[in-house]
Amino acid sequence: MKAIAFTFLVVSLFATTEAWSGSYSKKCSDGVCEITENGVVRYEGDPEKIAKIKAEKEQRNQAKTDQQAKYDTAPKRPANEPARVAVLLMSSSDGELAHHKDAYTGMLKDELAALGDAKIEVVPYDKVKRVLELASQPDSNSSRHSRRGKGDKQIAASPTPDLLMQVRELGIKADVLVFTHLSPKTKTGLVGGRGNGKGIAQVKNVEFSSQVSSVYKHEVHKFAQVGKSSDSFAAVGVDKKGKKGKTDMKFKRNLQKDQPALQALAKAIHKVVVEKIHGDLPSMAFLAQMDSERSPAAALATGQASKEDVAKSLKNLKGGLKGLFKK
Repeated sequence: MKAIAFTFLVVSLFATTEAWSGSYSKKCSDGVCEITENGVVRYEGDPEKIAKIKAEKEQRNQAKTDQQAKYDTAPKRPANEPARVAVLLMSSSDGELAHHKDAYTGMLKDELAALGDAKIEVVPYDKVKRVLELASQPDSNSSRHSRRGKGDKQIAASPTPDLLMQVRELGIKADVLVFTHLSPKTKTGLVGGRGNGKGIAQVKNVEFSSQVSSVYKHEVHKFAQVGKSSDSFAAVGVDKKGKKGKTDMKFKRNLQKDQPALQALAKAIHKVVVEKIHGDLPSMAFLAQMDSERSPAAALATGQASKEDVAKSLKNLKGGLKGLFKK
């Protein structure tokens, strides 16, 4: 068995030592180490500090439970209020496909909007990008599964429970998030025959894998479609004279050949939003109330409020405090 390799990262700002390898992680700070192995968490270090950490963690978990209960018991979305669906910028670890992620994202958004259902409102990505960037930061390990483009900040690549909680607490202006990953899909088949030689050919298509979830309830719906475009063609075989040969060609991918796959993907997303998600969403009136309870600073940080709105809120707050002290 190979020895497990540990990588240590020292972050001077927090005086933290961190190690990660496979299903094992270790984070140490202020004399206490939190060790996670195969999903089980344990602590090593000062007993009093460990007790305090556990108590604080329990309080946070209870706060999460209480907050989730608010959304679970909220008045439901009526039929005349659409579900706000955000199609996020697609991700890919394949260099050639990553080059097309903007175009593919736009195509999927257009196909979803073209269905013309009053129960769905497609939200521009720019309106949710800042919130997603902020919500993706708390979990440092998420960088191993993140989507990142040139000049972009890290954004999580899947709708985890923690991410959904973060984005809704930051006041995201969307009800449903659509995450899509692009990956190469290799197809191999026989070519030729009937006296013209024969061989084996291979093309690299693209697979669209989507995960869809409500912001208010972690229930992930997964869909996948394979397009027909390719950026290469490779073949090996023999000609009609029995001579062996091979070919390997590269060419520009024709994205329009993938439109049928994106149409099918959009229809699947539309169906699950309308039939399974919409009726379980909180009403807009409830969300407006939750927004009013959010701090002005948080609204400014996420781009949900202007500096003028924040200044006005702070001015009103100061006026209220002066009145309180006068009494």
